[in-house]
Amino acid sequence: MIEKEHSDLSLTRQCDLLTIHRSKLNRELMRLLDEQYLNKPYYGVYRMWEWLNKDNGYKVNIKRVRRLCRLRGLEAIGPKPNTSKPAPGHTVYPYLLKNLKVTHNNYVWATDITYVPMAQGFLYLMAIIDLKSRHVLNWSVSNTMDAEWCAEVFREAVRMHGAPDINQYRPRRSVHQRSVYDCGYPRRRQPTINGW
Repeated sequence: MIEKEHSDLSLTRQCDLLTIHRSKLNRELMRLLDEQYLNKPYYGVYRMWEWLNKDNGYKVNIKRVRRLCRLRGLEAIGPKPNTSKPAPGHTVYPYLLKNLKVTHNNYVWATDITYVPMAQGFLYLMAIIDLKSRHVLNWSVSNTMDAEWCAEVFREAVRMHGAPDINQYRPRRSVHQRSVYDCGYPRRRQPTINGW
């Protein structure tokens, strides 16, 4: 009925001539987009548009694909742009371990939080690492990133391995860095901005 690769008539014009409402075509496109999204959820609008045009022969505008993806709530899974940029007014702390020689285990720990994309949302992964041995001392996965969870992961690492001399958290990345850092373990050395 509708020829996708007609040389003279666009899909819209064919729908008009056959007195078929374009919504039927949109439903077909949305069904295809849904199927492709289930197979490749990391495809964004541009790749979906490319897939429809090159692999399926639908000559559709990228703006239509963008509108249909937005209508269906389809969004590529992956990091969003500028996620590491601090918010305006956010304090950026200096890197205090710049000239420090890490000489033994349990001297300096690092903590970091990242997210793991899942089929339905994200999970957050927190890891605590000994910088000398590069050994993961403790880790945990959670579906929410709250300060209590972060502090509990850190407390558990202190219970298992004893308190480190220095804990280097990642202030640009960790939303709850103060809650994790000030969770009540005895510090042997207090880091300062001007050195040790």
